[in-house]
Amino acid sequence: MPRGRRWLIGLAVLAAGLFGFLFFTTAGATLLVRTALSLAFDSGSVRFWRAKGSLSEPLVFYDVEVKDIKGLPSGSVLKIQQMTVSDFLLQLENSRIQVSNARLKFPQSDYPVVLSGSYQDLAFNVNVYSKSLGVRDTLDLFTEASELRDVSGVVTDVDSFLTGSWRKPQLAGSLLISRFSYKEFSLLDCSVSYNIRIEDIKEHPKPTGAIVFGTGLITSPHASVKLEGGKMIFSSDPKTPLLDFSGISDIEGVKIWIHLKGTLKKPDLHLSSDPPLSQESLLLMLMTGKKWGVSGSNAVGVNKSLSDKVELRYDVERPPPGTEQQKQIQTHKLGAEVKITDKISIEAEGQVRQQQQQDVQSVSGQPEQQKDGKVVLKYKRKF
Repeated sequence: MPRGRRWLIGLAVLAAGLFGFLFFTTAGATLLVRTALSLAFDSGSVRFWRAKGSLSEPLVFYDVEVKDIKGLPSGSVLKIQQMTVSDFLLQLENSRIQVSNARLKFPQSDYPVVLSGSYQDLAFNVNVYSKSLGVRDTLDLFTEASELRDVSGVVTDVDSFLTGSWRKPQLAGSLLISRFSYKEFSLLDCSVSYNIRIEDIKEHPKPTGAIVFGTGLITSPHASVKLEGGKMIFSSDPKTPLLDFSGISDIEGVKIWIHLKGTLKKPDLHLSSDPPLSQESLLLMLMTGKKWGVSGSNAVGVNKSLSDKVELRYDVERPPPGTEQQKQIQTHKLGAEVKITDKISIEAEGQVRQQQQQDVQSVSGQPEQQKDGKVVLKYKRKF
């Protein structure tokens, strides 16, 4: 037999043996799947404590452990109690995978994220649950947006279902917001349900669906609002969801109903109260937590100390209710006082008088305005 033919036969036998080892033995199949998992998780540490089967039949792995996963915080560990792989053709994304009792543990979290479900025909069907998640840590996994750096909090009983494909995933489920804070504002004890589908997640994510909020409590430095419910509806742009929220606040005996609609960029806020007060009055009451002074129910004002030397004042005077005048006059006053010393201060005041046509429309359609202002030097003298 010619030497070249013997080499070819030897190579064919070696290739057949290698093929048989990889596809018909547990050790060979484990080597291929471990390599595929390392590439999928971009991890240098994938371990199987026990395995059975081969690629010619369902391959079952027990007590899988994956460490050093790229994109997750250092020290994160994924442990899978049982993973079954079928129809494996060198790429996991074209295979059928069944996972039971997988636990993803982050270094800063007391509770793991528990996952169970399947991946087949290029689609997910996975349940994701966690007893508690830190909002800040979770956001850091997915985004570095500077506008979210002041967001923090804790969500509990996160129970979600992930379906759809890699490029068009869908997430539906529920959770409880124990605390969600943004700067000086917080949302407490609010149940949330959601059903969001994301198109083109890799290039330009376009979410569609809704997030529905139950009752809760919104707190700020000066006031609190009982949230009666609300929802955010996404159509394509993640930055401009439609808003629809309702709430109630009580400030010094004034009950205020709040209804917010519109978008984040163009919110439409409507306020009403008992006893009835103007929108301006109610807004400043929510901002300051104080009831405005009322004179004959048609003049309101608020003072705000910016420091021990600077004080601002804002007043609105409306015509008395039921005034039978063709033109109603509304006066806005803005004043400031700056203390130079204990005895000397400077006070400035400006006002705008709006003459609103009620029964007859003006040519321009705009209220007529008259502006006045004054500056006074004040000297305190002891007698």
